[in-house]
Amino acid sequence: VNLALVYKRMGRVEDCEKVLDERDWSSYSEDFLAPIYALRGDYVEVGKIMKKRARKDRSAVQEVMEWPVYEDFRNDTVGKAFIATVVNGNGADLEQDENPKININAKDECCKKRLISLYNCALGVRNCGAN
Repeated sequence: VNLALVYKRMGRVEDCEKVLDERDWSSYSEDFLAPIYALRGDYVEVGKIMKKRARKDRSAVQEVMEWPVYEDFRNDTVGKAFIATVVNGNGADLEQDENPKININAKDECCKKRLISLYNCALGVRNCGAN
């Protein structure tokens, strides 16, 4: 996965796909498949898996925010919706099968600051304020 990520970041998308195609992923758990979907640009599938995981284990959010394999997912509307939903604490959206709505204009100032902090952390800003 990390080698495929390096190729993708170097702009060598064909090499990224080649590395991913060399392995039979059918026996891997859904949790491990999320990064594969992310590398292949299937952000809807990543969102579905991560929403399921976030219901059981909130560390899925940290994984999305920190692991570079999810960088493109974080920048996609599906990823932004996932982040905004989790940060805004609207658990009802996590239960839906469809993509949650982005609520960046949350009235709760704390939620706005937390969202900004998480985005800054995702960008590698030091002292981003997210704990």
